[in-house]
Amino acid sequence: MRPNCECAKLLSDERTDAVRQMTIIKGIVAALNILFAIALVITMVTRITEEEQGGGGGGWGIVGGRQILTTHSGGATILDRFVGVIAAGFLVTSLLLAWLY
Repeated sequence: MRPNCECAKLLSDERTDAVRQMTIIKGIVAALNILFAIALVITMVTRITEEEQGGGGGGWGIVGGRQILTTHSGGATILDRFVGVIAAGFLVTSLLLAWLY
């Protein structure tokens, strides 16, 4: 018995669409991963450490510190929280890329 040609063509078209969709998803995740990596590098380069804020850096930091990005609660700075979010996004997209490929 020969398989129905229309059925075989329909299955082939569905597979082609699925492959096309997976390629698009892989591209989007890869682009997000690159954006997270660039943002992580930029935020880590511009990050103000405790020593630079005048927290006992032994004279290496700026006198008085730069308190622009600190919160009033005394906890982590806004930039520290942003770095955490960017790092988590980078980790998730990296794991997704490893799983997809």
